[in-house]
Amino acid sequence: MRGVAVNQLDRAPPTLTSLRTRPTKLGRVLFGEHHPERGGVSSRLMSRPDALPVITRKHGNPNWGRFIPFAPALPTEFEMQTRQLQLTPEAYVFSSELRNWCDLNGNRLYIPEWLLDAWNLRVNADR
Repeated sequence: MRGVAVNQLDRAPPTLTSLRTRPTKLGRVLFGEHHPERGGVSSRLMSRPDALPVITRKHGNPNWGRFIPFAPALPTEFEMQTRQLQLTPEAYVFSSELRNWCDLNGNRLYIPEWLLDAWNLRVNADR
């Protein structure tokens, strides 16, 4: 009965097996197919994800068990002061500017003990 028009009420609704799927960004969307024996095209859209996207979450510290690299050795304030004054280690004892700096900062910054002994400077360890 190809040439005969079929009444709208006589059409059977499309089934899931008669629909084909097309991939989209949101998943898979079901689109209707042309059904000449049923008298037209099914335009009903149905959204059905075939498989949900798998999102793996990384838990924990990825560096667990690895050694922490050592921080680079930075110069002390004493070493920076001697560089600024352009002194060699042999000239430390004879520098009056370095002695004044050590006298002012001896209680709060590192100064080599051999230099403190050479100048007879005492440091208050409680401060």
